[in-house]
Amino acid sequence: MKSCLFLLCLLLCSVTPLWATNGLTLDAKHFSYNAKVAFGSSYWARKPMTGFVTNSLNVSFYGIATATCPTKEHGPTAGHFPWAKPAELLTPSPQLLMSPVCPQTGETGSSYITMQDGQGVGMYCHAGKDPNLSHNSVLLPYPKDTPGRSGISATYLEFKPDWVVRPWSGPKQILSIITQQAVTARVVDNTKTQVQQNSRLVILNYHCFTNKKPGQSCQFEWNAKLYLEGINPTGQTEEENIMFDPAQGGIPVIVGTTEDAPYWTNKGAPTQRAPSDELKTFNVEMDWAQAQNLLIKFTLIALKNSGTIQSTVTTAEVAKHFGDKWQHPNEWVVINIGVGQEVVNFNIQETASISGLFKTLDVVAN
Repeated sequence: MKSCLFLLCLLLCSVTPLWATNGLTLDAKHFSYNAKVAFGSSYWARKPMTGFVTNSLNVSFYGIATATCPTKEHGPTAGHFPWAKPAELLTPSPQLLMSPVCPQTGETGSSYITMQDGQGVGMYCHAGKDPNLSHNSVLLPYPKDTPGRSGISATYLEFKPDWVVRPWSGPKQILSIITQQAVTARVVDNTKTQVQQNSRLVILNYHCFTNKKPGQSCQFEWNAKLYLEGINPTGQTEEENIMFDPAQGGIPVIVGTTEDAPYWTNKGAPTQRAPSDELKTFNVEMDWAQAQNLLIKFTLIALKNSGTIQSTVTTAEVAKHFGDKWQHPNEWVVINIGVGQEVVNFNIQETASISGLFKTLDVVAN
């Protein structure tokens, strides 16, 4: 089995991407992953962060390093990553294993992602004590006072293809996320910890980004929880479901289960609440009217955060965050497509974890 240890990356998925037009097709209507590892060599080349990261598969393990790992960062990290080379993916049954490792001591983390041809992507996210290791896992949950990441350990995989989906460019102006996923096991104390598995998109207004003004975010994240169990000890309010996430530089984020409304519609399986080996087909849709309502809601919350409470906004007020063409559906593009797991655990002497997989992932402009 060919394997590759990945150094932990804290910021790879959360930085605001820069735009580059090289090789970009703005009229694509469908992204599809179908349990194949060997997409072609372009998917395995990590391009410099000086431009928009395209043609890459990004893996991130979020957490804070143990005291025995002397890294100065919030978790072991490095400026270069040993991405798998195409030759390693051309064996009869190619498999790729990724997990965090401390660059100074070689200590490993408990979380991992594995990809195998025909089987899909297996994911495991761990937070707290690991009885299977003779030492502490190199990666622990973020401290309780960490903005946007309080008590969290997370594992994320994101596709950044060299073309993008224009989500509301189809005749019905409906964006769909369709995926086959399962959570097969978890360790969770429903009174103290929380585990989740989700699908995540980052959607950007192209005109806003290329004409960006101070204070404009130009993009937002849609994070749909496909598995959710336990209690988030920090509590949960609407502002925490629809927010400007401090852990991602303040970009607007909407997080919720598949059943949540009015910002999307569920056409598939409901959010799962107990583990099962059976793959479920999830299908959540956001039409153009729902998307515009969401942009308005983001703007209302931004005004509230600045001390202004009002029930309606003008188009100009929304434009301050998303650009003058925020009402133009063809200006919006999907730039990040991913699946992640998160565990909330404030007691590192206790164990909390989630193990799951996804076999297919489609993002479609209907």
